[in-house]
Amino acid sequence: MKIVLSPSKTKTLSGTASKGFFQQKISDALVAHMAALPIPVLMKALKLDETKAQTLHEFYVAYPTVEQGCAVESYDGIAFKYLNWSMLSDEAKQFGNDHLAIMSGLYGVVEPTSPMTNYRLDVADKIFKDIPLDSDMVQALEAFSDASAVNASEATSNTSATKTKSTTGKIKSTSALYELWQTSMDNYFNGEDWILNLASKEYAKMISHPIMVTVEFWENKSGTWKQLSTSSKIMRGTMARYCLEHQVQTVEALPDQLGDFHRVTEVVGITVPMESMTIRYEL
Repeated sequence: MKIVLSPSKTKTLSGTASKGFFQQKISDALVAHMAALPIPVLMKALKLDETKAQTLHEFYVAYPTVEQGCAVESYDGIAFKYLNWSMLSDEAKQFGNDHLAIMSGLYGVVEPTSPMTNYRLDVADKIFKDIPLDSDMVQALEAFSDASAVNASEATSNTSATKTKSTTGKIKSTSALYELWQTSMDNYFNGEDWILNLASKEYAKMISHPIMVTVEFWENKSGTWKQLSTSSKIMRGTMARYCLEHQVQTVEALPDQLGDFHRVTEVVGITVPMESMTIRYEL
C-alpha cells in the first residue's frame, strides 16, 4: 500500500536527498517549458503578480544550478509540520520511505528522500493554455506514453513527433499535467493493493488506482457539516504520522480516534477493501 499526501507550496530546503527524481525526462521537459514562458503568461497561468512571476522565471532559467534539499525535510506546509518527520523513530522513517508518496506537478511522485527544489507548479496550473507543447515536451510525452498509443520505435522519429504534436500538442489546459503524468502514475501505483489517500482532491486526481481509501475530516459548524481547509491539512499530517508510527497496512488498523476526531465509518474486518471507499472522521 501507499500513503499519499499533497505537496505544500511552502518549503525550507533542508537535508540531503538519497534518491533521484521520479521521471527526470518529464521533469526536465516541464522545466524547459516553464523557462520559455513569457512573464505575462506565467502571471496568468499561475495567478502571480509581476514580481513573483519574474522570480519564478529566473528560477526555471537557472534550474540546473538551483539549491536542492531532501523532500520530506524541505516541505514545511501545515500537513508536514504535523507529520513532523524529524521526530519520527528510525523504524517509522523506514516505513515512510517504503510507503509514503507525495504528489507533485513538477516531479510526479516525490518519495521522502527524493530531491526537492524551491519550485512552484501546481498540478492544476494551466501552463499549456497559451503556449502549446514544444518538441521537447512532445518527446517526453512519447517516451512515457502508453505503448499502445505510441510505439517505442516512433519515439525518436521526426515524423511521429510532428504527428503527435498536431494531435496532443494542444491538450486541454485544465488537465494537461494530469495527462502528462498519467502513464507514469499508473505504472508506479498499479502494483499496490490499495492506496490511503490523504491528498487534496486536486492531487488525488493524479491517481487512477481501483482501490482508493480516502480519509475525510468533518466538523459540525452551527448545525452544518463542513470540511475545513486548515484543520483537514492538520489531520492529514497527523494521520500520516500515525500510520508511519504504527506501520498501518490495513484499513481496519486506522485509528478509532485521532486527536479530537472520531471515526464514524465502520472498518472492522476490512484489511484491503474490494473497492474504493471513504473513511469519515467527525468532530
